[in-house]
Amino acid sequence: MVKTSAVFPHPVEGVTPTPRVYTEEQKAMIEELRHYALSLLLPESDPYHPNERKWIEEAECPARYMRAAKWKLEDGKRRIKGTIEWRREYKPDLISAEQVKIENDSGKMCVLSNCLLTTLSLRRRKRSATENPDDDVKRAQLRLLNGFDFDGRPIITMRVGRQNTQPSERQILHLIFCLERAIDYMPEGQDSMLILVDYKSATLKSNPSISTALKVLHILQDHYVERLGRAIVTNLPMLLNFFFKGIGPFLDPVTRDKMKFNPNLHELIPAEHLEVEFGGKFDYAFDPDLYWEQICRHCGVNPDGSRSEPEWKVVQKQAQQSEEQEQREPKPVDSETSSTAPDLVADDDDVESSRAPSVQLPRASKPVSVKGGTSGKDQGVEVIGEEEASVLVAADA
Repeated sequence: MVKTSAVFPHPVEGVTPTPRVYTEEQKAMIEELRHYALSLLLPESDPYHPNERKWIEEAECPARYMRAAKWKLEDGKRRIKGTIEWRREYKPDLISAEQVKIENDSGKMCVLSNCLLTTLSLRRRKRSATENPDDDVKRAQLRLLNGFDFDGRPIITMRVGRQNTQPSERQILHLIFCLERAIDYMPEGQDSMLILVDYKSATLKSNPSISTALKVLHILQDHYVERLGRAIVTNLPMLLNFFFKGIGPFLDPVTRDKMKFNPNLHELIPAEHLEVEFGGKFDYAFDPDLYWEQICRHCGVNPDGSRSEPEWKVVQKQAQQSEEQEQREPKPVDSETSSTAPDLVADDDDVESSRAPSVQLPRASKPVSVKGGTSGKDQGVEVIGEEEASVLVAADA
């Protein structure tokens, strides 16, 4: 296996997400919720107005809130109103890479090719004189945003065993930034992600606190509604079972049903996108500079937080324009083929010359009886040629 620092831009070949299908009644409720959300928009004079409108008009946005509300319209309105207010405070789509890059400055967190390297609590710290610099790279490789599953979901891998810092507000911004980038990576027809939590080498000390876990759950459940497609916990020690029992009552039943403990990862993730340490073929070499450059370019995130056209959309548009240009241009005619091809319509001279030449056949010396007992002359028929001939032609009138 060859090590790579490349970021996966899309799922493995052959993986096609299945779009959701709604009944007519559900479609009507989705549109009603969308109209309600648009009525809450900031005034057009507000700089954040375009961002808010874009989020609301995203195809599956109101649908996700209706699914979370179990198709109860009033509950859906309450939920989407809460998120609109939260987004005005955090402005998640305007968080710049520079704001949160410091959390990944030493390589403790990375979004690897299609995976969101996200950690619940990370922050910059000074390295001690006795500390091995390679430890930071090891920490990064243990907290990766890492490929796509068999349903085309981007994978966020969190490695709890390497957690060694205290929570901070910047860490929450980093988490939000990573969630937003995971959404950018979602292929058409897919609106959720997979979160893989690895507890290998984890201890009670490295495990995030209940308060931190609840804050993260609040963001995921209330403001990234229906974005969690599957949550996988692997290498979970028996000692830490109580931790999940502690947060279990705070989990939505639907969220709880999406969680799997120590499953067979090969059944969920293609080997090409599954890291080597999990038994896959993906041997990733973390490079902080390459990581940020690839993620931001693919998602169209500028260093100051402004957005440009994502790389994949630019490529898609170029391909469409090229295809349209080919359709507009007349196809060249092969001169060799056209010179030898027969005319589809012939003129009169051609038709006349193509007729078979007439042949003057000698008359038979006498009428010959036609089988049946009546002479050929009596039947208005003559036999041309010798008496043994069997070719009949109509006699002259």
